[in-house]
Amino acid sequence: EDLIKRHGGRVTGSVSGKTDFLVAGTDCGSSKIKSAKEKTECVIITEDGLISLLPKLSKEKEEEEEANARKQQEQQEQERQKAKAAAAAAAADSPAPMAIDSAGGGGDLWVTKHKPKTTDDVVGNQ
Repeated sequence: EDLIKRHGGRVTGSVSGKTDFLVAGTDCGSSKIKSAKEKTECVIITEDGLISLLPKLSKEKEEEEEANARKQQEQQEQERQKAKAAAAAAAADSPAPMAIDSAGGGGDLWVTKHKPKTTDDVVGNQ
């Protein structure tokens, strides 16, 4: 039982529609074998067959886990791209924040505080 569980299998005491394999040992009851034969998807194997089958099933499980991990990473990347696109769209729709000089007195806007008072104050005029 431990060997099967370590390789990702589930051990049950009876044959059901979800049973994929029946390990028929020396003291396997005839009713279990009969039930397994009635189930079209259940394969009856010996203990030696189980030992030879485990590496194949472990490899398939690892490949399935890797595929699931890749799929999950792709979904996360798509979510990140959607979030970036939504943030960019929100930034484009909202007006740019105005600069406020917090050190100055009165809370005037920077552009108001430092605007040219005469035409001589404009850079480039001579």
